[in-house]
Amino acid sequence: MSDEVTILWPIKPPEGPEEERFCHFYCRKVTRELCLHEPGAVHWQEYRAFETMADIPEKSPTALCLLVTDPKIIVSARAIRRLAQTLKERHANGAAPVYNESSASAQQFPVNPPYVNVTSFLEIEARLGPDQRHPFEAEGSIDPGCLLFDKNILSTDKFDRQAVSRLTPHDFVSRLPVPVAVDNTALVHRFGDYSKGQREDLIRLLPDTAVNVLDIGCAMGEYGRRLKELRPGVRLTGVEADSGLARRASLYYDDVINSPIEKARLAGGAFDAVNCGDILEHLQNPWGTLSRLNRLLVPGGTLVTSLPNIGHWSIVQDLMKGRFDYIPWGLLCITHIRWFTEASIREALNQTGFTIDRFERQQVEPTPNGKKFISDMVASGYADETALLTNEFLISAVKSSPPCDHPFHLD
Repeated sequence: MSDEVTILWPIKPPEGPEEERFCHFYCRKVTRELCLHEPGAVHWQEYRAFETMADIPEKSPTALCLLVTDPKIIVSARAIRRLAQTLKERHANGAAPVYNESSASAQQFPVNPPYVNVTSFLEIEARLGPDQRHPFEAEGSIDPGCLLFDKNILSTDKFDRQAVSRLTPHDFVSRLPVPVAVDNTALVHRFGDYSKGQREDLIRLLPDTAVNVLDIGCAMGEYGRRLKELRPGVRLTGVEADSGLARRASLYYDDVINSPIEKARLAGGAFDAVNCGDILEHLQNPWGTLSRLNRLLVPGGTLVTSLPNIGHWSIVQDLMKGRFDYIPWGLLCITHIRWFTEASIREALNQTGFTIDRFERQQVEPTPNGKKFISDMVASGYADETALLTNEFLISAVKSSPPCDHPFHLD
C-alpha cells in the first residue's frame, strides 16, 4: 500500500454568523499548512456538495483517500499517518479518528488538559505517542467528519455501481461496511456549533428577583430556553443581530429584536436585569454600550456579563513569539475587536455607573507547556499567576449611579 494520501476537502457555501463563515476558511487553511509540508506524501483535491462517490476515483491520484465531509475540522499530517498505519494493520475498510467533539461516543476523545488554540492542540496531539495507540473496531455508526479509505473499495462487491453513483460522501462514511477501525491517537479538532450554549454559569448570577430580563446577543436562544425552564415567570427580551438566529430564538423569548445592540430600540428603565454574555469584546464601543445598559436598567438593576481575558497565558506566550492568530471562536475569536484585562473591565464598569457584586475568574488547567511557561514567568517576576491562568471573567454588577461623562463612554 502506498504511503501517499489525497485529502478530499468539501467546498460548501458557509452560512450563519461571520464566525461560522470564517471557520470554513480557517480550517481549510490550517489543514493545508499542517499537511502539505511533506512534498509528494499528501495531495489536495476539493469537491462540491452535489458530487457523489462515483466522482471520487477520478479526483484522487492516490489509492488512499482522506475523505472530509465536515469543513469545520482541522487535520494534521500526524493524524493522517496514524490512520494510514491503522488501516494497514487492521485490514479494515476504513480508518477513523477521534475528535474533541463527536456525535459517535466511541470517537469522543477526553481532552485533558484542554487546549485553547492551534499551538496547544498540536502540543496535546504530539503527546499521544505510539505507545498509547490502541486501535479498535468501531461498533455502530461512524462520525462522518472524515475517514481514511482505499478508493479501490468502491469497485469491489461491497458496493454496486448504481449505489456508488447515488452515495454522497457523507452517506458513504456513515454506511461504510465493517470493519472500520478507530485510532485513538489520531486526534482531529472540530469547531462545534458557535451559537449553542445555555450559559447556566450566567443564569446563576441572575438575581432571583429579576422578572423583566434583557438578553444581549441571544443567538439561537439556548440561554433563554434554559432560563424559562428554571424560572417560568420571567419575561425575556432578546437582541440578536443575525436574522436566522433571531428567528430561532423567538421560539423561547417573549420578544426578539433583530438588530445590533447599538441600534436596538429599547425603553429606558424597563429591565430588572441585563445578560451580556461574551458580547462587549465584539463591539466598537463597549463603554458606550455599558452606559446605555445602565440607562436601560431600573435603579438597583443587575448587569450580568462575561468576557475573555487578553492576559491568558496562551495569548501572552504567542505574543512573546511574535504571534497573534485569530481563530473562528474562543479567546482570539475573529470578531473580537476590543480586549480587556481584569483591571480594565473593572474600570469600565466603575466609569459606567456599576458597582461589582461578584467577580469570578474562570480557569482551565493549562497544558504541560503552559504550566512551565506560567511557572517561568511568575518566577521571573514578570507576571501574575492568577492573571495568566484566567481565561474568562464572569461578573454581576449593580446599577449604582449614572454613567460618567466621558467622550468615549457615550453612545
